[in-house]
Amino acid sequence: PTNFTTTKYLSSKAVQLDDGSIVCVAYMLVDGDKGYYSSAAFRSVDQGFSYEFLSMIGTPQDAPWGNHGPGEPGIERLPSGELLCVMRTGSYSSWSERGGSAPMLMARSSDGGKTWQKKFLNRPGVIPKLLHMSNGVLVCSFGRPGNNLMFSLDNGKSWGAEVEITP
Repeated sequence: PTNFTTTKYLSSKAVQLDDGSIVCVAYMLVDGDKGYYSSAAFRSVDQGFSYEFLSMIGTPQDAPWGNHGPGEPGIERLPSGELLCVMRTGSYSSWSERGGSAPMLMARSSDGGKTWQKKFLNRPGVIPKLLHMSNGVLVCSFGRPGNNLMFSLDNGKSWGAEVEITP
């Protein structure tokens, strides 16, 4: 697509696929979205020297409950090879029970990031980060208010209770 603004905010984590390619995620303003963010995947086949657009992960239409559109994406590659991405969707709206954060959007890809199945994640938060630990537990950290962790024993299909690290 050529309608991206020039500024893209990259996630701090990328994942490597079985074929050696690298997938990273970013969020940016897209023309016509009226100030709302969209998140996208980019792929490198030359060990990270260059990246090409791979797919849109989430657009404002995928998260109508939020007031910013899907942004601040966090990605993880699961043992099955699937990609999981969690995104912030907004703040300072009617979501006052969590310090103004809206519920997040979760997206899953089983084809290396070409297509994504999106799902409402009933956990308000910002700056989500994902980590699949060696014991099989998937951890998601996120903020606002404070810093929190949630854990999944089934690769993000369900999540246990939140653990507050700092208020």
